[in-house]
Amino acid sequence: MISRILHQYLHIDTSHPEYRHIAILLTSILVVAFGMVCFLALNIYRMKNPNIIVAHSISLTICCISLYLILKKQQIFTASMLFLLMITGLCSIVMVMIGNQSYALSIALVIPVISIFLLSFKWGVIYSTLYFMAFAWLCTSHLGIWQPATFTKISIMQLTSIYVILFAMACAYEFSRIESQKRLKETNEKLKDLAFTDMLTGLKNRRHLENILLSSTDEQFFAMIDIDDFKKINDLHGHDEGDRVLHRLAQIMNQSLGESSDVVRWGGEEFAILFHGDSQEDFINEIATMQEEIAHYDFGLNRPVTLSIGAGIFYPIKHKASLLAIDNALYQAKDSGKNCLKFSFEQLDQSPFTFHSHSQTHSRSHTP
Repeated sequence: MISRILHQYLHIDTSHPEYRHIAILLTSILVVAFGMVCFLALNIYRMKNPNIIVAHSISLTICCISLYLILKKQQIFTASMLFLLMITGLCSIVMVMIGNQSYALSIALVIPVISIFLLSFKWGVIYSTLYFMAFAWLCTSHLGIWQPATFTKISIMQLTSIYVILFAMACAYEFSRIESQKRLKETNEKLKDLAFTDMLTGLKNRRHLENILLSSTDEQFFAMIDIDDFKKINDLHGHDEGDRVLHRLAQIMNQSLGESSDVVRWGGEEFAILFHGDSQEDFINEIATMQEEIAHYDFGLNRPVTLSIGAGIFYPIKHKASLLAIDNALYQAKDSGKNCLKFSFEQLDQSPFTFHSHSQTHSRSHTP
């Protein structure tokens, strides 16, 4: 309910830096106002004590003014101070009237806690210090006047009320702290996800894949992909159309490879694939199938979109050399013609072999 009220009148949600403070303030005012209404009704219909009726009426009025300042004027500090002065006034009246009887002085324990909650640490400390000076004066000025107090049922009720108030405020603080930590964790997760996600395609980005590679201890099949003549698509059809092609291309690769691989946007018109399986044949077939699907897909450009792919094995102990070899295979694939795959599954110092998807044949070539 508090969240709904704050959102409706102040247009703030749980992510707002002042949400916690305002929520505690608003809750406190509503609880005290409800208590004042109950006590006022009790006094009017049963006890009929004019002084208490006036005190409760004034307190209820101040609660209403504080709510108005918060919800309509958005004067949070003024409302906090006004409400705190009202609470302080009630406690002081009780202590002056009753003195040390029924353990009434224990009410003084409530004010420092409430002041910190309502005014923040700095102003709460100042207010509590001034209040303690007034309380100390009250006690010292009545030394030798106040008589020893007996412990009665009223004393038990007094102490119980104070205990409940302090306990409730401690619970409210802990609950709000847990909620703040939860929101912080959710925000960090969102930021982490944004940091590792390519916003255009929805794929994970290069940073995400490099983290996987750096923490990997097993050899894995890896491929780097470049869109053939992508610059011509941008030049002839515009960058918006180029972005659409990138987004659709990412969807097709994800659908084609499924959960068997991690597909990421490496940068620009380049993508990368980390294959989770341990079968070289499956890797070749899945990459070739994906390439064929893209080559035959109608992107609405009146021309096919094809890929040059360099693939091989990523060796954790030869991190840079592995990526360099696969990158070299990609450049050789681009030099070998459009829609071409270049595989490098041998030792890193040997040449890759070529696979043209349109011919479905392999050819192996070595450099001396």
